[in-house]
Amino acid sequence: LPDGGMITHLITAALDQVKESAPDRFNYRISWVNDWSAHLNQLLLTRAFNVGFPWARPNCEAVNHAPTSQFRCQRFFFSEPLYEEITRLFVPTNSRIRTLGSEEVTGATLCRTAGQPIHELDEQGRKWVKDGRVILMRPPSVDECFRLLENGTVHGVVEGELVGRASLTTLGF
Repeated sequence: LPDGGMITHLITAALDQVKESAPDRFNYRISWVNDWSAHLNQLLLTRAFNVGFPWARPNCEAVNHAPTSQFRCQRFFFSEPLYEEITRLFVPTNSRIRTLGSEEVTGATLCRTAGQPIHELDEQGRKWVKDGRVILMRPPSVDECFRLLENGTVHGVVEGELVGRASLTTLGF
């Protein structure tokens, strides 16, 4: 998107203000790395980058959260949210899944892009992934998830509402 999207634009504007107040002591550069799985384990932990965004903060207060959430909660600091995204489960209009009740979702194959968090699938007592209630496919792109939905390979796509709607529009579904 123009300027890297809304969050990138906000962060750039904030960093520009800091730079104006201390031009001799402050410099920054924003880079796009299109590999979500490399962000946390390689780029941030090795300090190749100082900040990673946009990342959702898992429920760090939960007693039993997924190992990936536990890792993020223990190793990283989070700002207050800049934007709160609504995650949707996209299903075909003729889907047997009408609610997020366990009886409807159990046995379904869901798609979530590789590198994207899956903690929401286990929160609020769902335990869909942890208890093996769903099969999870993890292709490299959102468009691929929707192609799998279109051809019947998966029963639903777990994605942010805006990203999901944009993909559906791009694909003409």
